Amino acid sequence: MEFANYQLDWPRENLSVRCFVHDVFNYRYHWHEDEYELNILLHGRQECCRGSGNFHLDVDDVILVPPGVGHASMGSQVDTIAFVLHFSASAFKPLLKKGGIINLCIYSGGDTGYEEKEAILNYLKTLDSKKWLVIVNSYFNRKNDPPLPVFIYRLK
Repeated sequence: MEFANYQLDWPRENLSVRCFVHDVFNYRYHWHEDEYELNILLHGRQECCRGSGNFHLDVDDVILVPPGVGHASMGSQVDTIAFVLHFSASAFKPLLKKGGIINLCIYSGGDTGYEEKEAILNYLKTLDSKKWLVIVNSYFNRKNDPPLPVFIYRLK
């Protein structure tokens, strides 16, 4: 059952955003040729297949699926609810131009949070330092596992 469904279009920028909240209960393999899909789990547990990887999502977990990548999900608990955002592949173009800025806030913890954090940080280390400036900050006086702010600047 779909709880909400919205769409916004910006024709001049060739940008489209669709979002909806729905029950997650079936396993339907699909892909989007020219859209990203961002899935945020609001309630329950969800099993996701993205490309060749399988993931277990808990409440507040997020998974991003790039255009053209096959994916499917299934609720593994009754009343599993997700917020899904579809947006045009062109949405990132301004960020990828010289002077573009990408801000991340990496949350770790849970079953796989530390592995995901390390995978992202290891990937960021591989970015060409002549094209990208990567700044990783920390909440130095916070206990446990505070989020990790990351700023990525496009230099060339």
